[in-house]
Amino acid sequence: MKIKHTRTLKHRVLFALMCIMILQCIVFSCCILLTGTVQALDESACSVFDNSVKTNAKQLEEKLVGWSQLDKYEESITQIVEKLASKNNKKVSEYVKSNSAKKQILNASFEEVLRYLRNLNSTGCYIILGDEKADTLKDALVLRDLDPENDSEKNYDILVEAGSSELMFNQGLTLDSYWTEKLNITEDSDFYFKPFNAGNEYQKIDANDLGYYSVSHRLHKNDIEVITYTIPLLDENHNSYGVIGIEITISYLQKLIENMGVGIETGNNYYIGMTKDGTNYQSVLIADGRYQSSLQVLGNLKLKKNGSFYLVEGTNPNLEMSLYHCKLFSTNTPFE
Repeated sequence: MKIKHTRTLKHRVLFALMCIMILQCIVFSCCILLTGTVQALDESACSVFDNSVKTNAKQLEEKLVGWSQLDKYEESITQIVEKLASKNNKKVSEYVKSNSAKKQILNASFEEVLRYLRNLNSTGCYIILGDEKADTLKDALVLRDLDPENDSEKNYDILVEAGSSELMFNQGLTLDSYWTEKLNITEDSDFYFKPFNAGNEYQKIDANDLGYYSVSHRLHKNDIEVITYTIPLLDENHNSYGVIGIEITISYLQKLIENMGVGIETGNNYYIGMTKDGTNYQSVLIADGRYQSSLQVLGNLKLKKNGSFYLVEGTNPNLEMSLYHCKLFSTNTPFE
């Protein structure tokens, strides 16, 4: 009888303890729900994510702004052209019209193009000479370095996308598989025409304030995708006779973003786009992640403000973005 009584007493004590624990859990849960703790935790996680994205976006912004610092490059090319024109007893506007002059300019500019490719740590650097006509072959020198973080002393890492084969062989460079002596500029080559035409249109704005960041495109039909930053070359009358610029391959841009490490490890996506109105975005890069295919199907995105985030219209389930607008252009300039 004593043993039975003892067991019954133990069961009662255990039952009482379990009831107390369940009651505590209920009270604790009610406190969390009534005081908004769950919402606060959710908002805190969103805030951490948002701040992390913006911090890394600012790093990317600094990179993009750094690549666009072409003032010294423009100055050096302009000096080369002016000296060649003076040597031929001509004004720049007269000198640059002849085919022989364009060849001389490209030959004389080679060292500068290569130097600024290295100095700016971009994956490409170029000079294109020509006019406003589309669907024409234009004299150009385009050099590319697919791994700008590691330089080769003898330029073994440099590929030539466009330029004189004779000049390139003399310099010991490798012609890329898509190499052409001249560059085919089509009517949709905005990277060339937008800054070129801006040089003619905005007579009171310096060349360095007429720079244009392009959406992703290809120099050749089967070439890799790149974005470019281009400014016009101007003669003494502020008329364009060509452009200079840098390119960044999309693969290198993605590598930089992945090294930042935000969102990728949790399956989220990085997205880079260009916008004029803050609502519609032309897609430049959609980094790997669980929503990559959904975003790629949409192509260009339309965003709608939703609290502190932005809703991606046309997605099901609804996708939201933390958004940071990079400021890449000076105020009161054509492409601001």
